[in-house]
Amino acid sequence: MNKKIFVSIASYKDFDVINTIIDCFDKSNNPNDVFVGLCLQDTEQEQERIINLIEKEKFHLNVRFIKMNAEEAQGCGWARNLIMKNLYNNEDYFLCVDSHSRFLIGWDDEYINQLNGILSKGVISVFPALFEFNETYDIYTSRKTATIYTSNAPTWTGDFIPPHCMREPIDGYEKVMNVSGGNLFGPGEIANILKVEDYYNPTKEQEIYSLLLFKSGYDIFAIKKNIIWHKYIPNSSSSYRELCNWTKFNPNMDFVSGLKDYGGTERTTSEWLIEIYKECETCKK
Repeated sequence: MNKKIFVSIASYKDFDVINTIIDCFDKSNNPNDVFVGLCLQDTEQEQERIINLIEKEKFHLNVRFIKMNAEEAQGCGWARNLIMKNLYNNEDYFLCVDSHSRFLIGWDDEYINQLNGILSKGVISVFPALFEFNETYDIYTSRKTATIYTSNAPTWTGDFIPPHCMREPIDGYEKVMNVSGGNLFGPGEIANILKVEDYYNPTKEQEIYSLLLFKSGYDIFAIKKNIIWHKYIPNSSSSYRELCNWTKFNPNMDFVSGLKDYGGTERTTSEWLIEIYKECETCKK
């Protein structure tokens, strides 16, 4: 019996989301076992257009919706929290991707096999390689290696000096301390670990997810093989960047002040912070 995968997609005025959803099902080996939870934040006209397109596809019954006007949106982490609270239905696996993504053929079996190779309690998360809108599958899949981002200091502190340090993961599984919100795969139960009653910080969901996983006994592993591709937005692409810009929602919210709001079971927040500083020291070298 095949295992079911829930795919979380938060879309904020993103014209590419329909292509992302179609590609997700088209590239799956077992599309009947894939279920997409979509938070669609846009104009009523655009919501109708996208939903009409989805309803014409054979997979339409496997897509669950939350709809709202873009003016009501409160950030990426907030939207993803709504998806986990309202659309996740106890599927066996959980995948979180951005609304402008492309998938490896057979991505579902590949991710399950990769997860089965972890020797401890863990999830897989790594920053995807790039795809461009005008590229064919053969072109963007030639970028076969994903990326780890490390920092010279925790990103929510005044000590952080951008940009992040980028490097390839080592062969096999490399333990890292931060997830990529656009490429996170693990057991379905992590959807219940990551959701919270009130999502207070819309721009630090990757740090919050990492902390919640760590405090629940999960380790985060990066793999070298790229399975998801992502459309990264250059600074020169102001029009599309504005469509996907979440930082305008409460950008000055302090991350550290909210750490106390999150309980844990096996590990402490201070232990997680120590591990992050270790990774930062590695980056400095």
